[in-house]
Amino acid sequence: MELIWVTDDGTFTEATVNSAWINVGEGILLTAAILFVFLYNFRSLLVVSITMPLTIVIDKGGVIRFIHTGFEKGREKEYEDAVKKALGG
Repeated sequence: MELIWVTDDGTFTEATVNSAWINVGEGILLTAAILFVFLYNFRSLLVVSITMPLTIVIDKGGVIRFIHTGFEKGREKEYEDAVKKALGG
């Protein structure tokens, strides 16, 4: 028995992931530029730019249960657990 590769999507997948990260960076820069146009305040722009993305989980009673600034790969389970806890699950 011989194994023959028919297709290899690894290069395409890698390029797609890289493109997604570039798009995230461009989105943050564009958002920061738009905020600066409306706020005309560099300090406010800096605060908003640093805190993007921001995750806040609030329970049914209005109590903040989880706050996280930025994104770190591999913490998805922690976010999911915080949401389940806030929903009473």
